[in-house]
Amino acid sequence: MSKGVVRSILAIAGSVALVAAIGTPSQAAKPAPPASDQGVVIAADGVVQPDGSIFYATGPISATTTVVVPDESGKLPGGLSAKRGRAILKSDGPQALKDAMAATQIATLSLSDQTFVTGVCCTWTTFRHPSVIWGYNDAATAVYRSALSPGTEQWVCTKGWGHYRGYNGSQLGLWGKWYQTGCQRGSDFATWNRTEVPWGYTVDNPRMQFQSQHIHSVAIGYWGA
Repeated sequence: MSKGVVRSILAIAGSVALVAAIGTPSQAAKPAPPASDQGVVIAADGVVQPDGSIFYATGPISATTTVVVPDESGKLPGGLSAKRGRAILKSDGPQALKDAMAATQIATLSLSDQTFVTGVCCTWTTFRHPSVIWGYNDAATAVYRSALSPGTEQWVCTKGWGHYRGYNGSQLGLWGKWYQTGCQRGSDFATWNRTEVPWGYTVDNPRMQFQSQHIHSVAIGYWGA
């Protein structure tokens, strides 16, 4: 065998070894998914149902996708516009969205209990809390608390806003609905009623509804979540 043939064989063998070391295209590392696919979506505007529940369309989502819920004015929890939030999520990812939402939130109000004043029986009055609940697992709940002003003969029933997944058994959106959180009567002392409702992988403002049970009087008290 001539020296030229030997050199050619060695060159081919070296090329094969190099390809084996690098790997074929199918073995190469895949690029990271875009920010919009990393487990967080911003829902479309809600569609109110006759029973007061709201459906928020999202498109296909998994059981662990975090859904950020816009309010009726097109703002996300904390006050950031949904349009701006979608742009941040697409360009910079979920953590940047969370940081931007936190930056717009009024921290001093988020930690305080709010006052409620109902109408007379028997209409429901709705209140939205400025705090933001960011659910980190499917077992997450919103814990609502409320108390009537002490030293009164008031009587009130309450509901708390919560969330569940699915639409007719599918994973195309998120439902918001009112859950019964009990009734209470006034007493000499402010007695706090606490109730949990489902929340899951959801980002939204907590809300409560109050209904006075006295025909000719309102109910006044405090609530939080």
